[in-house]
Amino acid sequence: MKKENVLVIKIGEDQVNDLQKLKNPKNVAKFPDNVVYFKSYGQLASVFSEKKVELLDRLAELTGQTVTKLALDLGRKKEAISRDLHELDSLGFIEMIKDGNRVYPKLQYQAIQISLRKKKN
Repeated sequence: MKKENVLVIKIGEDQVNDLQKLKNPKNVAKFPDNVVYFKSYGQLASVFSEKKVELLDRLAELTGQTVTKLALDLGRKKEAISRDLHELDSLGFIEMIKDGNRVYPKLQYQAIQISLRKKKN
């Protein structure tokens, strides 16, 4: 799997370390676009609720499904699916594609890698 098809999730102090690297302008161009930061494991858990993971799994199986079709397939309200899709879109996990009058979600990455916080000695 190509590295650009993997979304890397970093938790806690990794964000501070990475931001320190960005103080040097030479590092900005080298900084990856495929990284999402969370302040805590609790924040990560709220994003990866069972329903959102089920939604991501469904999007991995099918492409081009409307919000209405996803809601019917998953047995959820259209409003709840829409809310989850907007949150996943804002985090960069998916992209909302506009095709004429139709809008449908598309996964941005084939895999998600979670980088666990290293413990200090």
